[in-house]
Formats: sequence, C-alpha cells, structure tokens
Amino acid sequence: MENLNRLLATNIAGSTPAQNSRHSKGLKDVFNAFMVRYAKFDGKYNIPVIPDTIALPPKKLVAYDDLLKENPAKGSGAFAHFYIFDQYFDGPYGIWRGCSPDCYESKKGFRLSRFAGCDGLIAPDFSLYGDMPLAMQIWNVYRSRAFGYWMTSQGYPVIPNVRWTDEESFEFCFDGIPQGSVVAVGTLECCAVLSERASFLIGFEEMLKRIAPRLVVLYGPVPDVLSSLLGKFRTGFVSFGPRPRRGGDGNGTQK
Repeated sequence: MENLNRLLATNIAGSTPAQNSRHSKGLKDVFNAFMVRYAKFDGKYNIPVIPDTIALPPKKLVAYDDLLKENPAKGSGAFAHFYIFDQYFDGPYGIWRGCSPDCYESKKGFRLSRFAGCDGLIAPDFSLYGDMPLAMQIWNVYRSRAFGYWMTSQGYPVIPNVRWTDEESFEFCFDGIPQGSVVAVGTLECCAVLSERASFLIGFEEMLKRIAPRLVVLYGPVPDVLSSLLGKFRTGFVSFGPRPRRGGDGNGTQK
C-alpha cells in the first residue's frame, strides 16, 4: 500500500511539473490519492488513519448543505457534519468526485472555502446498509477516513465518524481511529427503528471497547439504554438534536 500510495500521490497528483509530464501526462487522479498522501493506514483493508486533532468538542453542528446559508463565525465552536442524505454531499460535484488538488478555486465542484467559518468538522457519514455489498461498505468507510485525514492536512480538526452494520463490518468499521479519540455517531434511524436498535447497540458497545473514546459526539436521539452503555464504560458524551427532515444542527447537551 505504501508503494501504491507513493506512486499515485506523487506521479498522478504530481510533485513537480516535470514528473507529471514524464510519468502521467493527461492522467487525472480519479482515486483521490492526493487525499491520503503521507497518511498512515490501519487494518486488513488499509483504512487511512485520522489523527487525533480535537482539543475542544463542538458547541454547534451545522449540516454541510447549510454552511453557506448559516455562515458560522470562526471561533463560535461550529463544526460541519454530514448527517444528511448522501445526495447532498456525494455526487459529481460533491466532496469526493467533485474534489481535486485545485478544489480551492473550483467553480462547479467542492470548495474548501465552504468550511471557512467552521472550527472543525465530523468526517463524512457515507451510508452503510446491512444489505449493501461488503466491498461498498469498506469503500465508504475508506472514503470517510480519507476525506477526514485530508481535511486535517488542511488545518481543520476532524472528529472521525463511526458507522457499522452487522458484526461482519466490525472487521473494518473501527479502523483508522486512534485509541482514546473523540468520535461521532449518528443515531437518527438506528435508535428510532426498534428492529435496528439491537444491532446498533451491539456495534456501539463494540466501538466503546475497541476505541475507548474519551468523548462521543452523538447526533440524534439518546435513549436510556445508550446512556447506560456510556455510563458503563465511563465515557462522556455531548448530544445534538437534528433539524427537521434533511438533518442539520441543534443545541448541544453535555453529559
């Protein structure tokens, strides 16, 4: 993986114009290898590691698709989040396919300036479903960590987002997150739907065992059974309520 990363990040993203001309003229970095340049990788599937960069928890969460409208003030403790439908941040002009090494000036695609008023962000919540092919689940975990790592390289504190499906996903879904990190978990559908709550709680407890986070940022409802689990592991949390319909921001409740 290290050699492949060096090949892609150097020859495709390009460290010098001469190298681009000689080795990769006309090629585009369709793998977004520039995002994981100098990254460390973890686990069987080489998931990029998001370094622990969080000094203070968020005071407010703002949905990615609301950032331009909300225009949060730098220093207000606002963090961007992606607990919204994938279509609002993933697509031809989204944070993955629309992002490139020159995204600072991109007119149609992703623009880093969208995060200008944020004091940090939660890594993207690319969807995972139990009936989704395992390869797609691994790919979405990889993309979340890769984007999160890259944003830390741009100077933004990033909270890793943890998402899982069934126990088979435990083989990769916790990779790329250092022990003792601050992590974020979305509970919107997982706790609201009784049929999914049991598997969610099994994964949540497994996350507490494996990562031993020093703080959990929760987006969505916090049922008593979830609070009990956090108490059992003596883990603090801060919770935020969703906006109507499309996900969003809310007032934090510190525990």
